[in-house]
Amino acid sequence: MVQVHEFAVQQVLVGRRFISLLSLLSPLLLVGQALADLQFDFGEAAVAANSVRVDATTSFSDERGFGWLDGAELSSRDRSAPDDARRDFVVGTKPATFRISGMKPGNYSLEVVSGDMDYGDHATRVRVTGSPLRLPVMTPALAEFATLTASVQTGVSLDLTFDSPQNNWVVNSITLSPSDKEEAPRIALQREEKKSGWSGEIEPSLPEYLPDLRFHLTARPWRPANAPRSEVVDQMDRAIHAMSPLQFWDEDDPGNVKNGAIIDPFDHKEVQYGTPLFAFNVATLLREGRCADLVEPAARAMDRATLDISDGPANDWHGEFFCAAMVKAIRVFEDLQNSYPKAFTPERLSTWKKRMKTPRTRFFNMKVKQNWRTFAMKGEWLRQQDGYISDGVAWNEACWLKKEEGGQRERFRRDLDLYQLKPHWFFYHDDTADPETFAYNGATTANLLDSLLSGYDGPSAQEMQDIISHNLRASLLMLSGSGEAPAGGRTGEHIWDDSIYANAFQDMAVLAEREGDLRFAGQLQRAVYLLLRSHARFQQENGWFSITKNLFPPALKNRYASWSGVANYEGFTLACCSETLLAMKSTIPEQPIPSEIGGYAMQ
Repeated sequence: MVQVHEFAVQQVLVGRRFISLLSLLSPLLLVGQALADLQFDFGEAAVAANSVRVDATTSFSDERGFGWLDGAELSSRDRSAPDDARRDFVVGTKPATFRISGMKPGNYSLEVVSGDMDYGDHATRVRVTGSPLRLPVMTPALAEFATLTASVQTGVSLDLTFDSPQNNWVVNSITLSPSDKEEAPRIALQREEKKSGWSGEIEPSLPEYLPDLRFHLTARPWRPANAPRSEVVDQMDRAIHAMSPLQFWDEDDPGNVKNGAIIDPFDHKEVQYGTPLFAFNVATLLREGRCADLVEPAARAMDRATLDISDGPANDWHGEFFCAAMVKAIRVFEDLQNSYPKAFTPERLSTWKKRMKTPRTRFFNMKVKQNWRTFAMKGEWLRQQDGYISDGVAWNEACWLKKEEGGQRERFRRDLDLYQLKPHWFFYHDDTADPETFAYNGATTANLLDSLLSGYDGPSAQEMQDIISHNLRASLLMLSGSGEAPAGGRTGEHIWDDSIYANAFQDMAVLAEREGDLRFAGQLQRAVYLLLRSHARFQQENGWFSITKNLFPPALKNRYASWSGVANYEGFTLACCSETLLAMKSTIPEQPIPSEIGGYAMQ
């Protein structure tokens, strides 16, 4: 009796598909071997034993029974090592779907191998079409191979879509085995020894578009920061208590509309969004068991801020910055209603919620459409979540896609789509300075990530996440070993530059961990700790943080911009810390950031 070694053809394939695939597998026919797996070897080099070749041009047909549905932009690579199964692969930069048809419906163990002996810049994501299963992203290093294993349920056909949240995806092999066991998705990594032709040392992991530099750097030893969240909470506690005396309150006129406002100590007025951020920061600290003495001041700030937007326009025409902070503060205050019934009365909460339904056109600036719009998008998604408005997703999608509404997508993709730069980083174009300022890149990514982390489900959600993931991988390369984001340029010397990147990296770390990209998540988590410790250097004796990166008395306004103030930027620095705390998880182990390892240059 003739049987097919390593291929469960009789178990897996039915009808004429058995005849079709069997004819293709004729070299694999062996006598007396048990039927087991379906194995596909991707690439153009020698085919691994008991496998079927799939290259970049293997398109699907009913007669073949397997192949690419959309392989026009795929290519193959061969590295000559380490073995026939892993030496070569198919690579792509855009999503592509591989179909296997004529299968016997049931449960299968899926195994996908991804890796490259020469480069470590690939990130491969696999999706099972029609399945809610979320598989972790494979991000093997140079000369490392990731093996993804998971259980999949399939009918008579199986579609596997490959794409990448950054750069390229690669697939070396796919194995399908009938199984009666349910396996949770997991990734195993295997390193292979790689010898260079010039010195026998491991070659640097450089993308193809960079020259082959003949040097090797050895990173200095590093230790995890293990920064407890209590460090940040302590810093915030000191700062918010230093801010609380700045609140305006007219004892003789409790109805004064300015009551509850945070007044800048040097500009002697309410500045921008300082008041709603005060309420939000106190709310965050209440969640941490702090600031019980500031409950009423926080409620007064919320009275003032909600009244401000209901009358419109918001203070200093900065309404775009109000909503997210107020929605999150109200959530906390409502949860704490039983603990503080005098401050958070049903009547007070009802008034706040009624005011939160104010149409955006009454209190937003609407004319400023660069980074401000991402603050607004973050807030409008939260307002829709809590039932204050119903058109948040539609408006956010317009802001993302339409030029007349700010075109946020174009601002991220401009280097690629307009300038056709290679490499491209998807860095944000704010168009308010030349050269652009890195600070606004952090702000916009943090704002959009907050929406994604809280479940934003608009049609562009996945594209947003992919662009921002690519952006923040590049942003990590620009972070110093001491945890500082690049300074200089418009708004570029404020300490919130570091705080906002801590916010963005923390959100991205959670999403990366959720997707199974543990190396990236660990790098981001370490970056968060370093950034927070970087800005902590500038906390002054009275508790305030310096507004800019120096320790001059704040009254001197050293290196301030015309829009810089204590009330607004102290509040914003703390709000970035609040957002970071809300997202922070203790389950993500640190990995060294790129600048601690070295071996690269960025232009």
